[in-house]
Amino acid sequence: MSSTPKRRVKAKLDPSSSSRSSLHSLGALEPPSSFFPSREELLKLVAVLAIASAVAVSCNFFAGVVNPQTKPFCNSDAESAEFSPSDSCEPCPRHGECHQGELECVRGYRQQGRSCVEDGDINETAKQLVCPS
Repeated sequence: MSSTPKRRVKAKLDPSSSSRSSLHSLGALEPPSSFFPSREELLKLVAVLAIASAVAVSCNFFAGVVNPQTKPFCNSDAESAEFSPSDSCEPCPRHGECHQGELECVRGYRQQGRSCVEDGDINETAKQLVCPS
């Protein structure tokens, strides 16, 4: 046997072939050129989104004007801390009793909107009972 160790011969790589194979593998990861929208398509998309946003904002505005959020009524009893007179609730109207934010008119009065008005039917019936014709 020979005493000289054998050396392994390294295979020389062609630099042009290795760069081509790495570019080929990167090309598989890149999206096709038709994947991204053109400038005209992008402008159309922005215009559609702007119109949709304007419609959503205007609908929200008009819904708030047509159906405004009303404040709850403050409780009639002064002992309750919930719904006490403040900016977050509306004072209970005359001839009304308010509990947990809801208005209930006392006997002889009926609710009209957010106030209590005299019930004309009860007064007419009472007059007929007191002074029959």
